[in-house]
Amino acid sequence: MDAEKKARMLLEAFSDDAGGRQVASAANQRVTEKVAAQWEAAGCLVSRQEFPCFRWQRHDMRLCSGDRLFSAHISPYSHACRLKTPLVRASSTQELRRMDGAGRIVLLDGELTRHQLMPKRFPFFQDAMHQEITNLLEGRGFAAVVAATGRDPYMAGGVYPFPLIEDGDFLLPSAYLTSEEGEELAQEVGKTVELTIDTERIHAVAANVVGSWGDRGGGKKIVVCAHMDTKLDTPGALDNAAGLVVLCLLADKLQGYSGPPCVELVAFNGEEHYAVPGQVTYLERHGKDLSAILLALNVDGPGYQGRASAYSVYQWPEDWSEIFADTIASHGSSVMGENWYQGDHMMFVQQGVPALAVTSEPIEEMLAVAHTVRDTVEQVCPERLVQVAACLHDLILTLAG
Repeated sequence: MDAEKKARMLLEAFSDDAGGRQVASAANQRVTEKVAAQWEAAGCLVSRQEFPCFRWQRHDMRLCSGDRLFSAHISPYSHACRLKTPLVRASSTQELRRMDGAGRIVLLDGELTRHQLMPKRFPFFQDAMHQEITNLLEGRGFAAVVAATGRDPYMAGGVYPFPLIEDGDFLLPSAYLTSEEGEELAQEVGKTVELTIDTERIHAVAANVVGSWGDRGGGKKIVVCAHMDTKLDTPGALDNAAGLVVLCLLADKLQGYSGPPCVELVAFNGEEHYAVPGQVTYLERHGKDLSAILLALNVDGPGYQGRASAYSVYQWPEDWSEIFADTIASHGSSVMGENWYQGDHMMFVQQGVPALAVTSEPIEEMLAVAHTVRDTVEQVCPERLVQVAACLHDLILTLAG
């Protein structure tokens, strides 16, 4: 099959569920099997790294004061609740420190809701201010949280409003609404409001997919990765079915490769998840072997229509610079992009492994589509994906040589 035609077919197959591919969801499990089948057909030795988790399902919600109904959304991974209690409001950390929640629902706005809170047990990074806000919300006796938010492109993509809390470890039920709707809800402070959130957690098992070519005897290896999960309510074509397509096209090109070094493909399951369970599982399995990795290549958000492919490097050895520059120069519509730190390449960089990340330029425009219902196959150029796969293949062969 023609590579560009195959790229289009896979893109549609991987992003065929508008509800998203959240970890352990039915769509996520289907994509896991599709990726494994593609790699096996290319002659790759495939394994799955399973991990326990839960499938989160949301149903109905209602937020009202008297006869007035407010338009709000359930925060991802929120606990269920059925509350009828007074509403209080906090716009700053200082206000939170002085408050006694006393079983009330708290409306957050102002400086408290400018940026999405880091999940309280996120393993790779923590923000002290975010931790304090979380601790105050959980420790002051509040019954639930409702956040009025705007936009936070680097943490939450293009979605508006964004969920302030996206954390399955957070102890309170939570919801979010637009800043405009928040101003209307603020008029109800001091009154009794009703909040009903209907959700459930179902025990499940999900998995990374790992494939390899060449010498698997514990020598040096090159890791090429992309994540296959998405946020809620997005087809996730650009973020990141496109990255999966690149890995599948690369698998085709690697048929017959014997190394050294070993080439390992990894479809991570959890980059959009509050606890990044697939990434943690990979590190638990390979943490002692990371020194064997010559290079980690992360593909996330490539192929944005009408935009160039953007390559950025991290802890890159000086003697590789010319090799890299020559390789990307030989493939059309490729540029050196700005460094970004929200992707899976950073889990390798933090361990001292040289890394390369591939996305689309300018990254701000790509992020405006990411995590939204607009992230459909029409946003992705299959020809660009073919070019990225060819570039990575050439780079691997050059470094192997």
